[in-house]
Amino acid sequence: MAYLGGLHFWWPKISGKMYPEGPAKLSALFIFAGFNLTFFPQFILGYLGMPRRYHAYAPEFQALNVLSSAGATILAFGYLLPLAYLLWSLRCGRDAEPNPWQATGLEWTTLSPPPKDNFTETPVVTGDPYAYDPEAAEAGCKPLPPMQTKTPVAHQFEDASQQREAASLGMWLFLATEILFFGAMFLGYTVYRV
Repeated sequence: MAYLGGLHFWWPKISGKMYPEGPAKLSALFIFAGFNLTFFPQFILGYLGMPRRYHAYAPEFQALNVLSSAGATILAFGYLLPLAYLLWSLRCGRDAEPNPWQATGLEWTTLSPPPKDNFTETPVVTGDPYAYDPEAAEAGCKPLPPMQTKTPVAHQFEDASQQREAASLGMWLFLATEILFFGAMFLGYTVYRV
């Protein structure tokens, strides 16, 4: 669901086209219903003692198995529906405006899809991208002003040599943990195989 939500959010920016919202909402409904209808009966089957990966179900478990299979069919339809209308939108969808969701992030101030260098001129940032109040925007108000800190945060390094030392230490710690992790994996595999 998160992948499909992100795909739908970014689709106008990626393709420059808008998809129809009706089938998108229907697809979300099918995916939600299909997911629950697929996996909730499997949870119940496991709770009742049915082992996984059996080719034949016992007669007392057959109804829940059929219900789970029906849910998987609904789930598959819910996943195929976005494929159909997103491909349709590439050819027949209306052109997306630069900011179809009225988002306040910088990426929505350029064309959809973005040109090669993203911005024709350097954008001016006037506020926090997440300080957005949709109700105020509908009433014609401006986004909330950026948060102001009372005291500036001091830099943690006095000079560039301390920063280089910290970066070097971080690199060596990273390499040491990777060697330990993959060494333990290799050792465990070797002991298991021998």
